[in-house]
Amino acid sequence: MTIIESPEPIQLLLTDVVMPGAMDGRELARAGVARRPALRTLLTSGFPDARWGGSASRSGSRLLSKPFRKEELRRAVREVLDEPRLGAAPSA
Repeated sequence: MTIIESPEPIQLLLTDVVMPGAMDGRELARAGVARRPALRTLLTSGFPDARWGGSASRSGSRLLSKPFRKEELRRAVREVLDEPRLGAAPSA
């Protein structure tokens, strides 16, 4: 949250769903987008997608299941960065 709240430009938040502490990755993604509406989010997890009940996609985040290869990560990052944001003005 310190980085999200900093003035530094951030295009993408990549985080695991399971994290130590009081906040999980989904909560971090929601908080990040609340503070930075243009922030893109990509969650990763070693648990099957069904375990999370699709909550990642409902929160606007994409879920990349572990294990993944570098190429899968590269592709997922590119796709997330290229997705149009809801409510965003179309680019010229």
